[in-house]
Amino acid sequence: MDISNMKYLYYRGYAKDCNYACSYCPFAKNAQNKKALDETYLNKFVTYIENTIVHAPISIMFTPYGEALTKQYYYDALTRLSNCEHVACVSCQTNASFEANQLLDFFAQHGANLDKIALWASFHKDMISVDAFAKKIISLSDKITLSVGAIGFKEHQSEIERLRSLLPLDIYLWINKPEGTSAQPMDWSYIDPLYPLEDRAVKCDTTHCNAGIDSIFIKEKGDVYLCHSSKKRLGNLYEPVTIDRTQSGRCHCYLTYCHKTDNGIPPLIHRQQRYYQKRRPKAVFFDIDGTLITKDKNYLSRLKGLSRHYAVYFVTGRSYDNAMKLCRSSGVNQGVFGYGAYIKTPHTSLVTYLQCVPTNYKQSSRSIPTPTSNEKVIEEDGIYHLVHKSVSKLIGMNHICKEMQYHHEDIWVVGNGAHDAEILANFPYSFAVKNAHSSAIKSASITLHIEEILTLLERMPHHPK
Repeated sequence: MDISNMKYLYYRGYAKDCNYACSYCPFAKNAQNKKALDETYLNKFVTYIENTIVHAPISIMFTPYGEALTKQYYYDALTRLSNCEHVACVSCQTNASFEANQLLDFFAQHGANLDKIALWASFHKDMISVDAFAKKIISLSDKITLSVGAIGFKEHQSEIERLRSLLPLDIYLWINKPEGTSAQPMDWSYIDPLYPLEDRAVKCDTTHCNAGIDSIFIKEKGDVYLCHSSKKRLGNLYEPVTIDRTQSGRCHCYLTYCHKTDNGIPPLIHRQQRYYQKRRPKAVFFDIDGTLITKDKNYLSRLKGLSRHYAVYFVTGRSYDNAMKLCRSSGVNQGVFGYGAYIKTPHTSLVTYLQCVPTNYKQSSRSIPTPTSNEKVIEEDGIYHLVHKSVSKLIGMNHICKEMQYHHEDIWVVGNGAHDAEILANFPYSFAVKNAHSSAIKSASITLHIEEILTLLERMPHHPK
């Protein structure tokens, strides 16, 4: 099967055993079953990946039935894949029952690339105390990328809230819906902003899904499916077959609904973790229309709190005067305006960049401006802007970066429009918001709800600006 264009691979092995005995888990205290066969299949998969040519680095996730990290051959697999140049990240779901020092020592002795290894660690209150679990996670967090989760039983609320209070704020705490139980429903979105997506099970719809396009789910023998909930076998990874995107199943868990293109969330939550655990921004640049101001909500007031911890800038097509009238509640008065025609920084009064004032024209046959040889017309949402031909949002951002001595890795940029595509493509920590223009989504490093982006910034441990 041709996987050269894939970005995400999910693999589930043969073994279905666990060293924990959680009352709600069907694999609790299962005996080690078919371990040798599981190892054989896993080794075949890893060898295949090591020798496969792909167009761009791929991310791989192990999603076992039961616990994988009680078996050394999974440590070996993580190590081998972490050293593949064409593997961006390799992760594994785990109950984190291992000894933290032993895990790190194994990876160190065998030359694993820890920058590429991530773990989804699940908390189980019947098997470990909150304090002991949090201590283990914190001891790992300086060395390895982590997200932490728990099953959202209402009777576990106090323990889950304590876990959130003990963990550093840059470690995401996700909550799984208690599927297949009679648990009392509860809204956990105050801890996990993505939880509302858990509380629905929409029917598979391949017209709004990238499963089979940039991701596939692989079972132990190499049989391929669109995702974890799909029942339709598409062929085998090791055979020359073409993927048929026949839809089946329901999107009932993160590993299925994360592929939906109308959710605006990243396909792997550990990828999301990398953005704010490994690199906290010094400055954040926000587009305004369609990003901070949507059809449903205005998020400008939340910038006041962010401005206490980050340098916050606008990067907008609006003129400076227009933006300031609209955005008084934000407390932000600096950034790139008029598609780069004006720039304002903390240390420089309003700069007339390239001596050009943007002019807005409503769409009509009489009002579309005619540019001179030194001008250009930019159209967005039926509004025409006449600016100097050499200005752009990117030039404006680079001007601020140079003056403020920001490296590109020091900033986040958030946008939604076609005219944001250039800046999203040129900065490594770039975010397209939900319902962004297709070119913005393609250019950005990640797509998230604006609410989620703001929440991530608010939760981060802060350093001086």
